[in-house]
Amino acid sequence: MTLTTSQPEAPAPKMYKPKELVRDFAVPRDLVYEEIKAGRLNSYNMGGPGRRRRLLVSLPDFLTWLETRRTGNE
Repeated sequence: MTLTTSQPEAPAPKMYKPKELVRDFAVPRDLVYEEIKAGRLNSYNMGGPGRRRRLLVSLPDFLTWLETRRTGNE
């Protein structure tokens, strides 16, 4: 018998619908969709073939994108 040890998998990152980002982070709805469409905010299309898109954005991707919007000592 061979025993193997496996490391626990990291939990999947929290995923947000665009409307949840708008609600939880007070970002403009149009900006979220524009940034997704332009490819500056990564998203995942969870809709199936022939179905409407169901976009999800991971929290790490959103926070990375949010940092690109920082203003201040430029």
